Amino acid sequence: MRRTGLFTFTVVAVLSLSLAACKKDSKKKDAAKKEPAAGKTTEEPKPEPKPEPVTGEQLAAKAAECWSAFNANDMPKFFGCFAPGAEAGPVDAVPPMRGPAEAVVTGFKTAIPDLKCAQNLTLVSGNRVVTADLCTGTNSGPMMGAPPTNKKVGWQAAHVFETNEEGLVATAYTYMDQSTYAGQLGMHKMPHRKAAAAPSGNGPVAVGKGGDEDAKAGEWVKTWGEAWNAHDLKKLSAMIADDAVMMDAAMPADTKGGKGLSAELGAYFKAFPDAKVETQWSFGAGDYVVQGVKYSGTNKGAAKEVGIPKATGKSAELQGLEIYQIADGKVKNSWVYYNGMAMMVQLGLVQPPAAPPAEGAKGGEQPKKDEAAEPATK
Repeated sequence: MRRTGLFTFTVVAVLSLSLAACKKDSKKKDAAKKEPAAGKTTEEPKPEPKPEPVTGEQLAAKAAECWSAFNANDMPKFFGCFAPGAEAGPVDAVPPMRGPAEAVVTGFKTAIPDLKCAQNLTLVSGNRVVTADLCTGTNSGPMMGAPPTNKKVGWQAAHVFETNEEGLVATAYTYMDQSTYAGQLGMHKMPHRKAAAAPSGNGPVAVGKGGDEDAKAGEWVKTWGEAWNAHDLKKLSAMIADDAVMMDAAMPADTKGGKGLSAELGAYFKAFPDAKVETQWSFGAGDYVVQGVKYSGTNKGAAKEVGIPKATGKSAELQGLEIYQIADGKVKNSWVYYNGMAMMVQLGLVQPPAAPPAEGAKGGEQPKKDEAAEPATK
């Protein structure tokens, strides 16, 4: 009995030790499988490669391609330039026209089926593309609540496109004077530009590099804005070259040289003694300086040049876009865009058209200062 018990104990002990040894060996083998061999490292899974950022040159080329599709009436290709949910529309439009890009653009194409916009200039900085355009066509469809006139129209406009990381347009703003094409269609008798003919080709392209270029542009617009807000015509005139050509989209004709600017702004400052301009964003691109601005003032006098026969005592506020080409420290050319009709409506001189906004439009939302304060960067 004792030997049997001892034998049993011995067998159990041996088996236990054997099993323990087996478990220990098994753990060592498992650990060996998990541990990399000496001199070798475990490869981490490689992250998905990020797409290369879209360059300014690529954005400029894409803008040209998209405008070509628009002018060829290839609307599916044109709308393919916009991101899903993108919005567009004229700034300060009356009635408001801001809404889904496809609805707004289709509205214009319905009124002017042969509408084309040629780019006088294309400027790019960060994810922002600005094109200065001459838009022309024939009014063969209903426009602003009025029946077709079959008259030719041609007006200056600027488009500001904010793009996403893929280079698609996320938001688009159009700066133009509605009273120009309304006058060309015979809707009013106020001073306005005659219908322009389409140009033969597109203008230059400049891509901003940011950094010092934007800082230099910022200093220039600061100096310009301070002189403008001080109504310092002498200082403003000194910043203009004698042979400079200045286009104001809401004025009947271009202005030339510092003297011309002094006369034009002098009349405006008399009509709006508290007139102010506020820079909302700016950038530099080559020889060009671009700024988005807000104008404000109270009408205290006549300004027959723009259709104000006498003081209204009312205030007006407008969004605008200004482009300056600088050479040897002075303005060589400039382009200024805002909606003169919006000012006339705010002053009570013109009744807003009764036409409803384009289907899906939100009711005239404008770029807010916070949204437009600085160009978005990649």
